[in-house]
Amino acid sequence: MKESGWVGHRARDLSIFWILIWNSKSMDTPVLNKKQQKASLSAKKNRPKETIKNVLATPFNNNFWPEISQHDNKVLHKVLMANLPQIKEVKVNVPWNELKDIPKSDRKEFRAHYSKKMTGQHIDKEGSTGLSLGVNNVTKQLENNSASSVLITSDVLPRIMVQHLVDMAVLKNIPILAVDNLRSLLKTQCGIGSVALAIHREIPTESKLNLIKDLVHTLFTTCSVPVNHINYKRSIDNHVAAHPQPNITKQKEPKIPVDENAIRQLVHLKRQNQHSRTFKPELSTIDKKVTKLQVDETGFLAFSDDPVEEKPLKHYKSLIVKRLRGDKNRNKRKMKSLKDG
Repeated sequence: MKESGWVGHRARDLSIFWILIWNSKSMDTPVLNKKQQKASLSAKKNRPKETIKNVLATPFNNNFWPEISQHDNKVLHKVLMANLPQIKEVKVNVPWNELKDIPKSDRKEFRAHYSKKMTGQHIDKEGSTGLSLGVNNVTKQLENNSASSVLITSDVLPRIMVQHLVDMAVLKNIPILAVDNLRSLLKTQCGIGSVALAIHREIPTESKLNLIKDLVHTLFTTCSVPVNHINYKRSIDNHVAAHPQPNITKQKEPKIPVDENAIRQLVHLKRQNQHSRTFKPELSTIDKKVTKLQVDETGFLAFSDDPVEEKPLKHYKSLIVKRLRGDKNRNKRKMKSLKDG
């Protein structure tokens, strides 16, 4: 009876086992949906890690960007194309068929003659005296208060590269405008591509740059500086900006002959004999001025009833913390610029 019971239990377990195997084969394999795939560990490993940086920033509104309308851009482009001088020659590739028969010593002169013949360029050195190109040169002109107007390109990336020019122009009360495609315009017209341009204050009256300066002053009236700009309240007066201080040259003082022996006798003391002292210090007296504290009738320190003069306190704004994330499209933008270039 015991053996038959054991065999029965064994057969029942085997039947259950085969039933489970049959059900597992008949069932379909589970498939994860998109939301479950993103939450899986394998997807998290392949996902690029996002970096977030905490940066201290100024509490003032320094995002003033002097943009102008499309119509004003077109007008300004025409004036720039007509009045900007040619500073540098644009290189022109000379075909090898015309260059191979010329000796090497004469090829440099031939290239210059060929480029003038093909493009008709004329370098205007006198017209470029009142013009500064480049961020560093424009910054120096603003620091010396010798710039009358400034132009920057509106498509510069990142803007922080030229943001200090805008802030300095607001501080100095100098008109500044953001122009579309200024870099390419300067490349074709002047031969040098740049993101910033400054016109000097002191330029000849017959110079064509005066037309550009007058137009920039007119268009800048449409760009209002925000009141909460850091340099809005502390901008320099127009009179000071229009009349810079001249450089005063100091006259050289005439050299006075010096008697070294007389100086040695005054500075270096010599002993007359062995029984006398050369240096005899005077008796020093220290005046100790003791201020007596005023005491009232009760024996305590007296407090004055005079009103305390209120002094204006400076208002300080605390820095703010910004959380910056990396640009996801940075590599794509680089590849696009390389392909376009």
